[in-house]
Amino acid sequence: MSDSISIFEIKGDQPDWLVVHQYRSPSVDMHFHRNLELYGVIEGEVEITIAGETKILKSGQMAAVNCMEAHRYVMESDAEIFFCHIGTSYLSIFLSQYKRGLLPRWLTDVDYNKRIYEQLKPLIDLNGEWSDIAELSEIKKHGVTNSILADIISHYGIREGENDNKSNILIEQVIQYIYEHSAEEITLNSLSSKFFITPKVLSRKLSRCLGMDLRVFINHIRIQKAMQMMNDPAMKDKTTEEIARMCGFKSLAVFYNYSNIIKK
Repeated sequence: MSDSISIFEIKGDQPDWLVVHQYRSPSVDMHFHRNLELYGVIEGEVEITIAGETKILKSGQMAAVNCMEAHRYVMESDAEIFFCHIGTSYLSIFLSQYKRGLLPRWLTDVDYNKRIYEQLKPLIDLNGEWSDIAELSEIKKHGVTNSILADIISHYGIREGENDNKSNILIEQVIQYIYEHSAEEITLNSLSSKFFITPKVLSRKLSRCLGMDLRVFINHIRIQKAMQMMNDPAMKDKTTEEIARMCGFKSLAVFYNYSNIIKK
């Protein structure tokens, strides 16, 4: 399967939300968000890709998706899964203790994971798929999330990397700019100049987040917007080539090339 369009997820991505949900899930396309996510398989198998790294998780295994990492879930048939979104407001202690640390990506010790799941289980029925657990006080939310994070770190350790809220805010701004200006000529150098950061550092930060080349990401966004325009009755008089050029493609061949990649 080829890379899907990466979508910056806004729904439910609130800094002061704690969301826990368990259900039978189909595959989920590539997306990313500011909140930290814990994802676990209750029954079945799920192929998970996080920031370009892919692994098959089985029942009882979990994955940690750090802030702003692109990820997707692929399964042959619906699997029973759970996810927990931890708003950035509840990561303050973690961020202060591990300024350049990230949670380990793959949490595969089934027996130990029961300890983590048991802390989440009482919260599952308190909210819908995308709603904050309003019944819990702020102190309780901080307590639950910090207890879970502490248990993960005590058993799995910490992964060296960049865990910097300021860095995440910068990347959010860069990605938002790309969405708004995707029809224009955008390069790593132009982004570096606009956001006052060296191309090398920006490239590393974007790569960790997107899990794909910047040029590929920009063209995927252009395809997304082109498809929306083609389905817009107000654009029915426009040819495919006109829409492609309006979205930033310099040739119809490049447009069709990316269209075919996404459809695979």
